[in-house]
Amino acid sequence: MTLACGTGACACAVAARDFGWVGDRSLIHLPGGDLEIELSEMEVTMTGGAERTFRGKWLGKRGCWPDED
Repeated sequence: MTLACGTGACACAVAARDFGWVGDRSLIHLPGGDLEIELSEMEVTMTGGAERTFRGKWLGKRGCWPDED
């Protein structure tokens, strides 16, 4: 789980604008930090911080799924 979901923040900003609750610029507050969302007619731009929250090791094609032969 992440502390900030950019996709969800963008979707909320689009929906809020469509309902007339906000304009083209929004500041979305998330547990992982704030995201600035700017909407134009055909684009959504998200600006915010980025931090490493997870580190893992890729096992390659085999070994990723327990039921894979």
